[in-house]
Amino acid sequence: MAWIPADFRKTVVFLGQDVADRTHVWASAFWVINVQSPEDIARQYRPAYLVTATHALERLEQKGLTSVRIRVNLRNGESQWLPPISIARWKAHPDHTVDVSFLKHEIRAEWDHEGWPTTAFISPESVKQDNKAIELGDEVFSVGLFWPHEGKMRNVPLVRIGNIAALRDEKVETKEDVFSDVYLMESRSLGGLSGAPVFIDIVRARLTGREITNLGNLSMGPFRFRLVGAISGHFKGTDDEFLSSGIPRNELEKLNMGIAYVTPADKVFEGLQQFKAEELEESKHLREAVPLTLKVNDLSPQTNVSSHVVTFDSSENNSEPN
Repeated sequence: MAWIPADFRKTVVFLGQDVADRTHVWASAFWVINVQSPEDIARQYRPAYLVTATHALERLEQKGLTSVRIRVNLRNGESQWLPPISIARWKAHPDHTVDVSFLKHEIRAEWDHEGWPTTAFISPESVKQDNKAIELGDEVFSVGLFWPHEGKMRNVPLVRIGNIAALRDEKVETKEDVFSDVYLMESRSLGGLSGAPVFIDIVRARLTGREITNLGNLSMGPFRFRLVGAISGHFKGTDDEFLSSGIPRNELEKLNMGIAYVTPADKVFEGLQQFKAEELEESKHLREAVPLTLKVNDLSPQTNVSSHVVTFDSSENNSEPN
């Protein structure tokens, strides 16, 4: 049975659009922290970014809109719509077949949000650390907007559980004549889940019921949970290819086949590299201005980094709620 800490919801915000006299929720986005080095962590330099699906922003532009709204949760138990932010401030992945865009933005102290560090992404390095690659059937979960229950006082991100249905053996036609490097996830993805993060519990993915009681003899990586990627859409159509071909496109859009596209975490990290020069310059200024006050190997909780991104100690009794 899946165990998903509630703090995962703190990584997610809702995107919206102004229509008439109110703002409507539209899509999901999530915070990531691009961890450069232990020295930069010690100096409190952890640049934060919002990640969402590029197509969610493009659809706003197709409606003639030039800005997007972001709804954040506050530590006082309420939420807040930020002033409109120009869509032009978002940077899309340089490869147009990769459906992710980024907004560099601080996580303010009064916001009830946390960023997911890039060191906890699924990557070639993480596969070596965890001795676990993404495999067919792996249980994964997404956290994002379910618009019928967005939350009146606060954002209420919904958790949906699914399984990896197809690996990255070959590219998938996600739009007409657009082939993308994605995972396929068996889970009913709705429009508001575009841009939602997808995670995996490495412990549950690796261990059987018998093995989970004998963690002391197992070699595990530093993180229990890792980012698999971001939802970028789903297949639309009927159970029959020929029937689908005869349905008008506007009607076809309403037919969800229950298989979502997930842009892999390494593609998200790849897109963050376009900020590298800017980050190096900021880090340089911070090194010159702020003396190092924390030890490089300090593992104490850090501001804006999820409390559940912790070193996994296999010698401890890792109890979970029933």
